Order: sequence, then structure tokens, then C-alpha cells
Amino acid sequence: MTQASLTQLFEAPDEHIGAFAWLCGYSADALFLNGAAERFTQATAGRRAQEGRVSFALMADPGQPALSMLDLPGVAHLPVLRPEALPFVLLHAKVALLGFRRTDSKPSWRLRLIVSTGNWTVETLEDSLDLAWRVEVDSSELGNPDEDVKQRCADIDAAAGLLAWMRQFFDCRLLSAPVSGRAGPTAAAIAKMDEWIAACRPLAGDARPRFFDNRAAGLLQQLPRMIREQAAGVRRNQLVMGSGFYEGPVLPNRKASGAAQVCAVPSVLDGIVRRLQEENLLTQSAEISLVVNEDRCQAVAGALQAIRDRQWKVYPPGRPAVLFGPDSRRMLHAKFLLGGNWQAGSPRCKSAWIYLGSGNLTRPGFLLKAARGMGNLEAGVVFDPGELGWEDDAQRPEVPVITSVLPVQFDEPLALDATVSAGQELPERPSAHVAAPVAWLQWLQESGQGFLVAIDAAPVLVDIIDVDGLRCLRDGDRWLWKGDCPRQACIRWGEEGHQALVPVQDAFGRMAPLPLASLQLDEVGRLLEAFPAIAAADDGDDELDDDPSTNDDPAGRQQQSPRTSTRAYAVRAVLAQVEAIAAKQTAIGAEDWNAWCLRLEQVLTQAAQSVDVAAFRSLALNPLGPLRAGPFRPDFAVDSASDAGRCYEAALDRVERAWLVQALTPLGSLQ
Repeated sequence: MTQASLTQLFEAPDEHIGAFAWLCGYSADALFLNGAAERFTQATAGRRAQEGRVSFALMADPGQPALSMLDLPGVAHLPVLRPEALPFVLLHAKVALLGFRRTDSKPSWRLRLIVSTGNWTVETLEDSLDLAWRVEVDSSELGNPDEDVKQRCADIDAAAGLLAWMRQFFDCRLLSAPVSGRAGPTAAAIAKMDEWIAACRPLAGDARPRFFDNRAAGLLQQLPRMIREQAAGVRRNQLVMGSGFYEGPVLPNRKASGAAQVCAVPSVLDGIVRRLQEENLLTQSAEISLVVNEDRCQAVAGALQAIRDRQWKVYPPGRPAVLFGPDSRRMLHAKFLLGGNWQAGSPRCKSAWIYLGSGNLTRPGFLLKAARGMGNLEAGVVFDPGELGWEDDAQRPEVPVITSVLPVQFDEPLALDATVSAGQELPERPSAHVAAPVAWLQWLQESGQGFLVAIDAAPVLVDIIDVDGLRCLRDGDRWLWKGDCPRQACIRWGEEGHQALVPVQDAFGRMAPLPLASLQLDEVGRLLEAFPAIAAADDGDDELDDDPSTNDDPAGRQQQSPRTSTRAYAVRAVLAQVEAIAAKQTAIGAEDWNAWCLRLEQVLTQAAQSVDVAAFRSLALNPLGPLRAGPFRPDFAVDSASDAGRCYEAALDRVERAWLVQALTPLGSLQ
């Protein structure tokens, strides 16, 4: 529960940067996810497209249309493997688990869990009343954990278990795409995040997670246990229930006659009240309040009389002007329950507990467990919110009021003659994003000819379609491609002619990347010094160009301002960069080494046309020779006896070929 927007919850902490994030949800859009990814990585869409590293993985309901990496650089919308085999009707849980690492060489990290009632969409930000809950664990807290740290570890471990279970139903091949035969930066980040989660697991101990899902049982079945574990197991005399969607309209009671015919109280609402009363968590005379959208309250609309006969109260949602401005018409989308005690003469809400999550107050959302053809996959939290007030307390102004943390108000109940409507049923969504035979393609260039390669064996019936709509010529597991490396390519397969757009990985391991700009040597240091972060743009021009074919320069290289370089200047410039690289890389840890080698190779290759490199080359010397010396390398990569050393030397080999200095005398070897 926070007044921050949902995208702000993705903001990297000070001195940290996003390493990897898992998200699941019913729906998402590019505008929301780009904002979240920018806060997470501290890089705009254009910079992320140049970096080409996947840092977000989205597992969404199969009905969510595919989100392209051209629109969402760094975000992989994972397709479903077999929609017909999913053990739930809808993927409705809305959970994000974020992993942050330090921007310096310190090994510390932070995990953040977000549980949302809203989808990962702009509609959630601009039109809905939604809630979110978050907890964090920092690696510095694990040495001497108190009960609060153990509780947060249990929450994160429980959510991580759900997300890990979900991976088996999605095509995750893209995330494990190798680079030069080694694990790529995305796979390395996921492995590191798994280590962080594993470090939390033993500390959870006997702590009971506040996070829960409905894989084994419906949310209502688990609710009493969750309340007892997270709040006092006493009876409350107040229950507030809110949902953006209730049961569909129900038929009138046919046993009644004439004017006495009314619709019954919706069974889920009745079931929640009865279950809590049976478990001695709610008094028999408790005051029950419903919060509904006036024009979209489904079965509640036809059951108002029955609800009032039970002495329940019905309210429209609270829309605080301080948050949303005057006359806001935001629609309630949040799903929540609030239990507590009210006492005459006291503003305090005593023994409070709150549920919030994805589960609407419907049978598939709240009563049923996740199962094929039956219940949705839902997740939420039950927690003790601490001190709350039913109203402002002049003596304790610091105590938050319920109306400031939940979208409720108790001043204006719906009038007896209020006009309410059921609204529309949720439309069924066909599966829109299903795994293709090929998850991604690799760019290969030989003798000036470009190829797209399927690393995983591709079925015979797979074709790649070029920009003119024609089939590319196929040679085994690769296809000839006319032109420069594309950011994505269209594949067609099967007798039915299924089509999908899949990202292309370039020679530097970048996925769906923008073409690299040429660099002058004096620009190299800024890009390398920022590692592992993405260097910020320095020219104010950071637009995302989704169609490199529209560039005047087909190679995608920025034309450099003409200048000359004397040999003396070139020697000083190159030696300064070599010294800076050595100082940077000797402090890099083994877990970041492969990623560093990729960054080093990419940035130095971008400087191949630098005037300083050309001037130095005229000396018939290889300026990169000193970087192979042991003192310029970390201990774990000091020579070719280790995988790390071989990875580094292979990267230098490729840079030397790009600089046309591989056959020249290495600098520093002259006697």
C-alpha cells in the first residue's frame, strides 16, 4: 500500500542497478513496461536497445498479444509452450521479483518483491484504483537476521517458488542464449539472482510467508490460516470487501413469488463472511461493507435488496482528491479485504488485517484452486498493517487512516434508490502468444555475406521471410539474409503458415539491438567506466529508432566530425585508454567477467575507425599488446589456462582483427 505509482516501485535503490526481473501478470503494455524498465536499469529505451541485454522476463496470460523487443528493448515477453496444458484458466497473478546489484565492485545485492492488484499497463496508472505491496531484503541484513528479516526472506522465497514453478510452462530459450559458446549475460544474471534467492531460503526458518497463491487450494480456504499467522486470531466486528469484479449476474430466486423475487447475495461474498464466522475470526453481528463500481458491479447490482436485508452496507470507492484530483472517475480494480475491530468513542482500528492481491471476489478468483478448466492462477498477501484509524486521531496524527491506504470511503453509501448496473462480462481471450519453433536467431557474417542461424535445431518447415515478403534461401540451419543485421526477423512454419517475429542476436551477443555507432577513441572510456551499468547518453539524442532501414547511413554508424591525429597524440590517447582499461578490469569479479569481455570487445570494435587508432596503426604497432600482460588482468583470468582467460584473449583477438593490428608488433614487446 503506497502512494507511489506502480512504475516507481521498480526504481533501483541508490548505488544499485537492476540485474534481472521476473514478472507475471494477466496483461501488460509497452508504455508501462518501458517506464518500469527505465527505472530498473537506469537507462532509456534507446540506450537499452544499444546495450541489447535482456533484463526483464514477462510471463503473461496466453491471451496477451506479443510484445516486441523493438518496442520494449531489454524486455522478453515469453511465449506459452502449450496453452492447452496450462493448469489454470487465466494467468491472473500479478507478481514481480526484482534483483538489484551494486554499480561498483562490491558484491552486495538486493531483492524486491512487488504484489499488485493491477496489471502492468498504463490503464492501471491512469484510470484504475489499484494497490501494491512490496518488501525488500538486502544482502547486508543476512549476517545477523532478526525476525523481521526472516519474515521478508520467507515472503521472497514463497514468491520465488511460484515464479520458478511457472517457468516450466513458458519458452525460456531466449534467456539462455549463449554468446561465443559461453553463457550469455542474461543467463548469468538469472543464475546470480537464483543464488540470492537461495541465500534467503535458510533464513526464513519458521517464519510464515505473508505471500500465498492458489496452486494447492483456493484463496478463501487458506484465508483463516493466513489471518491467524499474520495477525491476532481474535474475532473482528468489521469486514470491508472490495473488488473490481464480482460474480456475474445471478438469476432471481424462483421459489419466491411476485415482488418478493430478489437475487441472492453473491455466493462468494456470503462464503467469505460465513467462513470467517465459522473460524471465529468474525463476530455473528459484524458490520459488513462492500465497495463496488456503481456501473460495473456484476451480481451485486441485482442483489442490492438481499444485501441490504442482511444489513450490509454498499459504498462506491474512495477517490481521494489529494491523489487523483477533484471529480476523479477512476474505476475500482483493486481486490482487497479488511478485517478489524471498531469501538465506540475510539478512532482506532484494532486487530486489523488486510488481504490484497489478484483474486477477484469470484469463484475462479477466490474460491477455486488453480486448475485447468476451473480456477485462475491467483496470488496475494495477508498482513498486519500496524496501527490504523477509522478516522483521524487528533492525538495521534501520525497514524494512517484507512481511507488513505485503501480505496474506500464511509461517508456516502449508495442510496436505497441508487442506479447501479452489472456491466459487461469479461470477454474470453484466445491464445495469442504461443511459442514458435525458433525462439531467436543469431547473426553471422562470412566474406561479406550475412546469415541468420538457428542455434536450436529448426524443423524443416520453418522459413525466414525477408523484408520483401520472400522466403530466404536456406543452407542447413542458416538462412541467407540480404542487407545488414536485422533487429528481428519473421519466421513462418507449419502447414497452416503460422508466423511470428523473433529477435536477432548480433555478433556481440546483443539481442534485437540498434546498429552500433562508430566511436572516437576518447569516447571509449566513458562507456567502459560505466560497467556494469549502461552508460548514459552524452549528446541528448537518445531516440529509439525501430527501423534502421530508414537511416541515411545503412550501416547505422554516426559520421564522425573530421579531425586529424598526430602520432604523438595517438600514442598518448591509446596508452591512456589501455591504462584505464587495465585499472578497471583488474577490479572486476569473476561473476561479471564474461559480460565485461563482451562490453570491452563491443566498445573497442566501435572505435576501429577512430582517427587515433589509424594514426597509431601507421606506427606498425599493435597497441592492445599490453592488455594481454598478467599485471593488466585479474588473477582468475591471468592467462589462457582458465576459461576466463581464454574468453578474454578471444575477445582481444577479435578486436585486433577489427583494428587491423593483429599482424603488427605488440606494443611493449620491443627490446
